[in-house]
Amino acid sequence: MKKLYISLLGIVTLIIGIFTPLVTAPMIGQITYFRDALGGAFFIFMLALISLFLTIKKYYKHLVITALSALAFNTYTFVQLRENAGENVDLLVYEYGWIFLILGSLLLLIAALRNNF
Repeated sequence: MKKLYISLLGIVTLIIGIFTPLVTAPMIGQITYFRDALGGAFFIFMLALISLFLTIKKYYKHLVITALSALAFNTYTFVQLRENAGENVDLLVYEYGWIFLILGSLLLLIAALRNNF
């Protein structure tokens, strides 16, 4: 039963992360997955839906795939944001959206790897 709650909390946290700011940049403002991240919101949302399906079917071990996919995509987005900033990378302010995205991914990973109690 604990796996269910951990998994659902991870899914909700991932979805919240879509709408929270990732980076604030001068002259651009806040960047979120939902607003500016080139389809990132759709990808993370689809991973959350797949995770919900896996959770409902109690295929907790398969949550490893969605959790690691979300972590990999978040890492890719982070690197792309830094590369696109170029020499202005020092002006980027990283926001709290990353916390939700990473925490959601880690909660899904914990649910997948946790033993039954």
